[in-house]
Amino acid sequence: MNTYDFKALQAQFGNWDKSSHKAVSEANDFMLFEDISKVEIGKTPTRLHVALFGLCTGGKHQVMINSKLHTFEENDYIVLFPNQVVSLESKDPVNGIFFCLSNDTFESIMQRIQEMLSLFLYVRENPCQRLRPEDAKWIIQYYNLIFAELSTEGNIFRRETAKALAVGLFYKACNIYASKITSKFVTKNRQEEIFSLFIRELSKNYKTNREVTFYADRLCITPKYLSTTIKKVSGQSANQWIQSYVLQEAKVMLKTTHKSIQQISLELCFPSQSFFGKYFKQHVGISPQQYRKH
Repeated sequence: MNTYDFKALQAQFGNWDKSSHKAVSEANDFMLFEDISKVEIGKTPTRLHVALFGLCTGGKHQVMINSKLHTFEENDYIVLFPNQVVSLESKDPVNGIFFCLSNDTFESIMQRIQEMLSLFLYVRENPCQRLRPEDAKWIIQYYNLIFAELSTEGNIFRRETAKALAVGLFYKACNIYASKITSKFVTKNRQEEIFSLFIRELSKNYKTNREVTFYADRLCITPKYLSTTIKKVSGQSANQWIQSYVLQEAKVMLKTTHKSIQQISLELCFPSQSFFGKYFKQHVGISPQQYRKH
């Protein structure tokens, strides 16, 4: 499977004709552009090591994200987080405006808006949303503002200003996505902080650790308290979150790589291929082989 990081994007950016293509980059932090066909990403299944936000301004396209097919057409907004696997199923150029952030920049911004973590987890599972025309117009205006800021020479604070604008853009996107959800999001309390820390640890360790005890030890709390807290905050148990991450990774590898079932089971640290097969079938309903052929 291919991978794609900010350095790869920067290398391509250096070869673009800026006079005919609206694009701007700031050090190792941001990049804004309008023609994603110039970006060597997604033509085959690609694991992102960047965050990508985009608004479609024309056409109709099919995008595979973590083995799920999504439609991306005019006034659709898409959010792709680091570590997601994406491929473009349509051959036509994707018209739109796109905002790409390096992993480090994305992480630093996320730390400032952790009270919205529950919402961001929803976005991870529902990356494409149809915007109202007025919201799409607002996104375009904000994009132009960030572009203008990054294009201004001699502004020694342009990086900090652009990052602040990016935070504002994220909050606007959060509000758009939150309108799709009935649950309320409130200021982070201690339980939500534990949930946030749990998800952070899980995203780093799910391939090698599937025990609630491991994550409880990492957070210096008891497994029972962790389980109770995660269930109360998210509606799902800690075990369900762990299973979700493991199974999503297994599905992506089954659908987007040529690795054998045994190789996948080893990469996910299962004791044997047989154990992995039983685990997968128990939670998905079919065997890994059947899922790959489905």
